Amino acid sequence: MAAAYADGAFGPVPAKKQGARRGAGRAISDRAELELIRQRVSCIALIGRSVHLKRRGSLAIGLCPFHTERSASFHVWDDHYHCFGCGAHGGAFDWIMRAEDCGFARAVDMLRAEAGLAAGRPAVAARPIVRALPEDRERARRRKLEAARAIWAESLPARGTPAEAYLAGRGLAGWPIPPCIRFVPELRYELPEADGRTHRYLPAMVAVIQGADDFLIGVHRTYLRRRNDGQWVKASSVEGEPPLQAKLTAGFVMSGAVRLAPAGPRLLLGEGKETVASAMRAAGLPGWAALSLHNLCGRARRDVHGRPTGEPDPQWPGVVLPPIVREVILLADGDTKDLELLERCLALAARRYALQGRTVRIARPQGREDFNDMLCRLDAAAVDAQLRAAQEARGPEFTVGDLQDACTRAVVEGGLGRLAQVVP
Repeated sequence: MAAAYADGAFGPVPAKKQGARRGAGRAISDRAELELIRQRVSCIALIGRSVHLKRRGSLAIGLCPFHTERSASFHVWDDHYHCFGCGAHGGAFDWIMRAEDCGFARAVDMLRAEAGLAAGRPAVAARPIVRALPEDRERARRRKLEAARAIWAESLPARGTPAEAYLAGRGLAGWPIPPCIRFVPELRYELPEADGRTHRYLPAMVAVIQGADDFLIGVHRTYLRRRNDGQWVKASSVEGEPPLQAKLTAGFVMSGAVRLAPAGPRLLLGEGKETVASAMRAAGLPGWAALSLHNLCGRARRDVHGRPTGEPDPQWPGVVLPPIVREVILLADGDTKDLELLERCLALAARRYALQGRTVRIARPQGREDFNDMLCRLDAAAVDAQLRAAQEARGPEFTVGDLQDACTRAVVEGGLGRLAQVVP
């Protein structure tokens, strides 16, 4: 395993260190305000200021601003847009982020005025969208990769650093930190403020994102701060200080994953690193973190109205698993705000992997928790003792079924101990 994670194993590392990609801004609105913005802002009116659209009943059609085409395949409705040529899809927030090359927090700020929620501020200005040429897109892709590689080049082993202390505070004390997780003592963090864009340096836990070819495609950053009681926590959760977006990505995520262990015939697949690590500790199985629901499930095919059909789109597969994986255990996050979205994504992921000939199961934690929340509530020492006892009793025949008897009560009550097989 060590050889697989040796320095340089994820691709070339630049000799000269570079700054990190910019972060996100101030605290984002509550869900009620975001929903109000979505209701008030018409994508047809918003996008029509920059793209020539022709109205056709309830939708408008034009040439896609994101790729070169001769026949109009860019369809816009009041609540979303979709290109049947390149697959670009989203709502008002997605449009602003792509058109203005900004983060979600900045997009919210701009659309507040558009929705009439920010008195005295101008609405989104009309500006032409310049189609990127293939060589421009390639240069942009390389810049993102170089930024990610530069961060990884700055990183140090996590053992004995605040990254290890942070993981211990998340119930993972004593967990053998894999080499794909490292630490950067001072990593640049930029955010917009009233008097212009400023930056600061914060310690960060970083994790390499590997693509289907095993090389680095991105780096996931978790910015850290130390509380008054000495505990290392996510920067966003420090009391008395301005909220930050503690988790950011440099480079790319789609189709990649943070591989917390080499894949085996059975693989745990979830969103967050801490969630997957907690399940790994409980089940004794390897796990990968997809970092987002959408990357876990990939995209669905769209109908003639640009709406998802529920069938996987092979051109946008999400996490790509190696042939060795014959059984996938999807880890549901019970603390997800949108449970309906969670269920749709899990169903899409299950359908995708089942069509690949794999057995798919879904593990659900108790109530509105994820597996890391459950682990933090429990005595980690007792968990390890039960796990060791079960493994000693069964030896190499130890299975997830045994986990239900030996560890479910202490670790995953109703979660990994009660795996539901998905019937495609």
